[in-house]
Amino acid sequence: MSSKSGSKKQTFAEIVAAVESDVPVPSKDSAISPGRFSGDTLYDLAGHALREVDDHALDPAEIRDAVLAGALLAWDSCGCGGYCNTLKWPDPESLLREASSAIPRFRKNHPARVTRLRGEGGDVLLVAGDLRWGDLFR
Repeated sequence: MSSKSGSKKQTFAEIVAAVESDVPVPSKDSAISPGRFSGDTLYDLAGHALREVDDHALDPAEIRDAVLAGALLAWDSCGCGGYCNTLKWPDPESLLREASSAIPRFRKNHPARVTRLRGEGGDVLLVAGDLRWGDLFR
């Protein structure tokens, strides 16, 4: 069937073929799981491997400064360091909103350890344990 402009409408098969050709190609390394540990390596949400910058545990002011400088944050509520693969990744907009208004705080009886990781995509702060920062970790 032709339209007034003379162009032919696509068939259903042509539409399906076009959609199938746009499907993203999975990573060659199927062991990589973005936002999770694969083996001993944690990957950010874009699939970049992360490495610990140093053995320094960040204090609340350093956490806030790092987020204001663009660091992402991965929260492991159980405190195992993310190995159980239950990390939560607050969205960058929420992080910046909290960092602009308050400094995070540790609970007295259940302090968190926050370490800086770095990859091709930038810095990620790994929070292992209980950190309070507005509505981010509820």
